[in-house]
Amino acid sequence: MNVTARRGKLLALKFAAIQLACTGLAALVFLMSSGWNAARSAVAGGLIIALGTLVFAWRLFATDWPAASAARGFYAGELLKWIWVIGAFALALTRGGMEPLPLLIGLLAAQSGFWVAMGIFK
Repeated sequence: MNVTARRGKLLALKFAAIQLACTGLAALVFLMSSGWNAARSAVAGGLIIALGTLVFAWRLFATDWPAASAARGFYAGELLKWIWVIGAFALALTRGGMEPLPLLIGLLAAQSGFWVAMGIFK
């Protein structure tokens, strides 16, 4: 693995950590206001997004892409991420017994964590 790929994967881990921190705040609010199942749902929503970020980075930095085909890795990573996010969200709602609103708020909290991380790790 080259230095660029290693740095990219490390950066993705940092982004996921910020996303999980934002998810933790949302889960804490739901734990205090609505109980354990709502907090669990918020954590599940945040995990879906944070793992989606890691899936994207894993695919993007999987190999040393030549400059001409680097876009292929980007698009493949994005496609895999969205397959994961949609599938996991559907499973969480249908089979996981998650509450819809906390699950969605957890998703949004993690996504806002991505934007916060973009400001931190320029």
